[in-house]
Amino acid sequence: MKGFTNYRNTLGVIYIIRDPRNVVISAANHFNTTIEESVSRLLNHTNLGGDINDNKSVNRVTTHLTTWSMHYNSWKTLKKRERYLLIKYEDLTKNTEQVFIKILDFIHNLINQKYILDKLKMKNILKTTSFDYVQKLEKEKNFPEKAKHGEKEEKIFFKYGPKQNKKEILNKILKKKIEEQLKNDMTELGYL
Repeated sequence: MKGFTNYRNTLGVIYIIRDPRNVVISAANHFNTTIEESVSRLLNHTNLGGDINDNKSVNRVTTHLTTWSMHYNSWKTLKKRERYLLIKYEDLTKNTEQVFIKILDFIHNLINQKYILDKLKMKNILKTTSFDYVQKLEKEKNFPEKAKHGEKEEKIFFKYGPKQNKKEILNKILKKKIEEQLKNDMTELGYL
C-alpha cells in the first residue's frame, strides 16, 4: 500500500469518511451479511470474490480489502504537501453547500486556477445529488450498482441516509469492539 499513494501518481485526494459505527450497518445491507460479519470486515484484512467458477466475472476477481483504519491512514501522506482534503460524511450532509465550496476551492488550488461560482449550477448540483433525490431515482429508474442477492432479490442501495443514524442498531459488544480498536482514529476525527 505504501507505493500506491504517493506524489508521483496522485495529484491530490478528497477523502470522504464516515463514522465506522454507521459504515458497518450500510455495508451489512449492501453485502447482504450480518452486522457481525460487517464489523469483522471493517476491522480485519479480508478478501471479496475470487471464485473462479462463479458465473459473474466480477465475482471471479479477488478484491483485497484493508481495515478501515489502514485505508484512512494510507491517504494521509498527501496531507504533508496540502494535497489532501478530508471531508466527513456527516459534515457533507449537514453543511452541503459550504463543503461543496470547500471542495471546489481545493480542486482549483491543486490545479492553480481560479473559478467563478455559478450559484444556479451549484443549486442544481446540490439538488440532484441529495440523498432524497438519488433515493427517489433508485426507486423510479433503478440503480445498476446495487447488489443483487439471489435471482431476483435486490437490496436498496440508498437505504441509510443522513437522517438515519443507525449506529444505535449495534449491540454494545460490537460497538465497544469498534470503538476500542479504532479509538485513536475515531478520537482524531471527533467521533469519540
